[in-house]
Amino acid sequence: MPPQTRQQKKTKKTPYLEPSLEENSKNPSKKAKNQHDNNNTETRPVGHVTMTRDVDPSKNALTTTDQNNNNQTLPINPLNEISNNIELIDANLDTDNWTDIQYNTKHRIFIPTEKTTTQNRQEKRRETKKLIPEYIRIVSSDTKWADNIIYIKIDFSTSKDKLAAMEELDKLNIQYKTNIKEANAISDNRKAEIAIRDIPLEINKNDIRRHFSSYGSIAKINMKVNGAWQTANLTFNDEATIAEFFHEKWSEVVRKNSVRIYLAENYEQNKEERTRFCAKLCNIPKNTIGFDIEDYIYSMKGKTCFIPRTRIQYGRVRYAYVNFENEADMQAAINTQETQYMKNFIVY
Repeated sequence: MPPQTRQQKKTKKTPYLEPSLEENSKNPSKKAKNQHDNNNTETRPVGHVTMTRDVDPSKNALTTTDQNNNNQTLPINPLNEISNNIELIDANLDTDNWTDIQYNTKHRIFIPTEKTTTQNRQEKRRETKKLIPEYIRIVSSDTKWADNIIYIKIDFSTSKDKLAAMEELDKLNIQYKTNIKEANAISDNRKAEIAIRDIPLEINKNDIRRHFSSYGSIAKINMKVNGAWQTANLTFNDEATIAEFFHEKWSEVVRKNSVRIYLAENYEQNKEERTRFCAKLCNIPKNTIGFDIEDYIYSMKGKTCFIPRTRIQYGRVRYAYVNFENEADMQAAINTQETQYMKNFIVY
């Protein structure tokens, strides 16, 4: 028996009867790679010789393409097929009868529900819509109130449908209106209206209503933004309010900001008269508002005060424009020799 070395072990290894699952799971990628290599390997007989020849790639590509075309159908591009269908559809558009639906234009009539036999609003609307023949296209319908009368508003797609519906209603002796605001709107009485200018952007319609309602009952207020300022057209219910308060009032202080007032009647003429004589008041303190210099302006017989704003920060500048009723008052204010101070600033 040969002597055992240090590297040898006395225990005898037991041969595996079956493949080990653990060993297979350790290196699956290596085994798969070897299997892939074996599959790609071809078994050639001994003495096998590979024949080669010179091949033109362009001719070979054409030949291969022709063979593939003969053997199989080329795939269809869905985008090309859709575009072809669109071209076919577009070619037939001129032969179809299209209805021009003008959604931006309002084609509507208002039918009162006084003579309807039902009480529910939904039923009133259904009963009213049945008055319109089916060949007339109705886009939508709704219920509206005006002068304590319930109207059914019916919208049509075109003006032709609207005219056709009006003819049918005339045949049935049914009353209708094309605009219910005519009966409910306030007539544009320019004698009861004033135009308010130089309103800062931080002042809203409620502020204007709250301030000017002390002079009389207000019918309506329309406000819009004009550059860095707002303009309001205010109408009173009684035109006597204008004659009593605003024929001589050229300006008003709203939330400590001075605004200019013009009469709506003969607006251009009134504006020219109230802006004809103007002087510039310089070196006023920073962030001065109309409320701060109101007393000084009136003491100099000034009628209005306008303090411009800066473009970027919307801050008040250090000068103001003052309008006078006549040239004599303006020259007296300009030529005054008395030194005027505002917060240690000499104004001139």
